[in-house]
Amino acid sequence: MGDNHVELLLQGLERFVQAAQGSGEVDPFYEVDRSFNSLHPPTFDSTKDFMTVEKWLASVKDKFQILRAPNEYKVELAGQLLEGHARFWWQEVKRRWDEITGPPTWEEFETEFERRYMDIMSREALHQKFVNLKQGSVTVVEYNFKFENLMRYAPDILRDDFRLRQQYLSGLNARLAQIINIPGIDTLADLMLRATTAESYESRISQASGSRNVKPRI
Repeated sequence: MGDNHVELLLQGLERFVQAAQGSGEVDPFYEVDRSFNSLHPPTFDSTKDFMTVEKWLASVKDKFQILRAPNEYKVELAGQLLEGHARFWWQEVKRRWDEITGPPTWEEFETEFERRYMDIMSREALHQKFVNLKQGSVTVVEYNFKFENLMRYAPDILRDDFRLRQQYLSGLNARLAQIINIPGIDTLADLMLRATTAESYESRISQASGSRNVKPRI
């Protein structure tokens, strides 16, 4: 048996093994999909809660960033997270895109998603909630949390440092606002820290005064 014949037999055997076991190449999307799901991305069903929708979209984009996910995989990865009414909605949208221009890009998915679930009226309602925010009976820490969580819905105020500080002071209890509103405070973070410190100091003074006024019971 000649060397050429042996070589041909070996090549045929190699092709047979590859055909039986597969080519040995792993689908690139499969690897990205497996890594993506290992991060436990949240699923999404239909909801009118603007902040919930915003949180879901931000979480998915954060996980894309962690994985350095290629743009051509993002739509399919996000589509797998849609459930219930949201899944039916996306299947219909995707069908229309496929018929007209082909598979949508990630940017087009975001546009369609925001148009469907992040309506302008809901955004405006959150803007008004921020503008009307008052400390009331909650602590400064709680007020600060609500203020920071809502201020992104008022970009017109957020862009102006002076207006932002005035908005914070107008919602703060008048007593605390008067104490901390002094020259030299240039940032919102400084105001928040000063308000928290002032409230803590007042609380300690009140507790100390109360303990001194307690009379022993006979």
